[in-house]
Amino acid sequence: MENRNFTRVDFSDGASISYNNHLVWGTVENLSLQGFYIRTSRSMKPDMPLNLPLDVTIYHPPHSSINVRASTVHCEETGVGMKIDELDADSFVRLVDAISLKSAAPGSIMHETYKVASCVKIVNV
Repeated sequence: MENRNFTRVDFSDGASISYNNHLVWGTVENLSLQGFYIRTSRSMKPDMPLNLPLDVTIYHPPHSSINVRASTVHCEETGVGMKIDELDADSFVRLVDAISLKSAAPGSIMHETYKVASCVKIVNV
């Protein structure tokens, strides 16, 4: 993958995307502290403009779900790339754990958690 600011890991957990009264199911293919790509079973191009706000749930057993508010940054026939805009503190911890478990350099993920605070809003529920 191209040069990125945050470690991106291969992933294969299910996810749901909720927007404009639609619910779409897919599989997260890669994941970082700042964003992810979800492969979907239907075309996303016609009705998903860039920067569209979305509610996304990543189903990551056995840790439970990771709930994020995200926006589209890349859309194609088979899926959508998203930037994480906001997530609750529990989901943030689960996200860090999920990436650390898949990363070849888990120590670098801890360093990235400090950087992510400047670009992702972490809220208390």
